[in-house]
Amino acid sequence: MASPPRFTQSSIERLRKKKAFSYLFSTGKHARAGFIKIIYTTQLPESLQTSPLMAGFSVPKRRFKKASDRNLLKRRLREAHRQNKSLLLSDLKRKEENLVIL
Repeated sequence: MASPPRFTQSSIERLRKKKAFSYLFSTGKHARAGFIKIIYTTQLPESLQTSPLMAGFSVPKRRFKKASDRNLLKRRLREAHRQNKSLLLSDLKRKEENLVIL
């Protein structure tokens, strides 16, 4: 029997290292949906890849001047990702791929 999906985001799923960010910016692909810009790649160097699905969230100060607005948006983005990541993770496991999103 399959275990139910876990709606948590562990520390190994977070994109934190500066090297991972710079690799993602230099080799990642870009997509835009409204005011949200997504940078993604399917591979990180082995030393940086800790999970099949890794995500990081950033909100530009240029567009949202108040820190409270930026923090609110980041919280909402993280929550949306947390609630829907089980769908994406099951698809990645089926295809045996990795995904890194910013």
